[in-house]
Amino acid sequence: MLLQLYSFAFSIRKIMNQQPPQNQSSYYGRDANSNTTINQLLNDPNVVFNPYAQYGVQMGWRQKMKLRREIRLQMRSKSWFQDKYQFVLVQRNILAIITLACALVSLATVWTVHGLTPLKSVEPFIIQIEERSGITQIVQPGDHRNISSKEAMDNYFLWFYVRGRETYHPSDTARRLEISRVMSSPDIFEEYRLENSPNNPESAVATLGSAGTRVVSNPLINYIPDAKNPNNKIAHVQFVVTETFKKIQTRYPKTAIITYDYFDLKLSRSERLINPLGFQVLSYRTDKETVSK
Repeated sequence: MLLQLYSFAFSIRKIMNQQPPQNQSSYYGRDANSNTTINQLLNDPNVVFNPYAQYGVQMGWRQKMKLRREIRLQMRSKSWFQDKYQFVLVQRNILAIITLACALVSLATVWTVHGLTPLKSVEPFIIQIEERSGITQIVQPGDHRNISSKEAMDNYFLWFYVRGRETYHPSDTARRLEISRVMSSPDIFEEYRLENSPNNPESAVATLGSAGTRVVSNPLINYIPDAKNPNNKIAHVQFVVTETFKKIQTRYPKTAIITYDYFDLKLSRSERLINPLGFQVLSYRTDKETVSK
């Protein structure tokens, strides 16, 4: 009896030291994604779940249950890792596509900006705002190349006419009347004469009298094209009026729309000194914008 037990123990020890056969595949070498069930694995003779079966040692039901649990855990573990790997792989591909698209958009943007750069130009300018009236104008440098001789001549005669017509001083009435007569058409001069008549309660003579004066300053001249008749010369003149009456000053902006042209007028020598080129105003309309004291 003791000899039999000793032989059985020696056989078990020999079996424990023996490796599984190399021509058979273990479970760990099988594909975890295979559709093979656990029972098929247990009954598959090519899978060595019981390496001692060839020596007559049979697995009991507990060993089989334990083996089933191990197989199930191994299959779940392998499946989980493979799912995570596939998920990360898909994310990597999506991020690679997004990165490539962003790079292409960036290159297209740089190319567009590079193409538009020659079309961009910077021209600094100074805007002057009259403190009390609020009239704004662009300050141009005093360079004769920025303005044509014809425009300079028009600017001179327009402002000379506006200044002579809108200025008021009790001792200078005759001179202003002469300027308006020589540089205005007959109809415009007649309107001016009626507006500045002492019988007109809104005239400067009636409102300011001998105790007041009126001067104009800060001219801003722009030219308005006439779509119906391009030959018409129309100017928009902005200026500031300063009235002084009994040491009280009133300043307000005013605009004048002037239609003018040059004619071969029959003028005397003294009249030619006032209007040497035959400048004549054909229409004159003013608008008083705001009043501030």
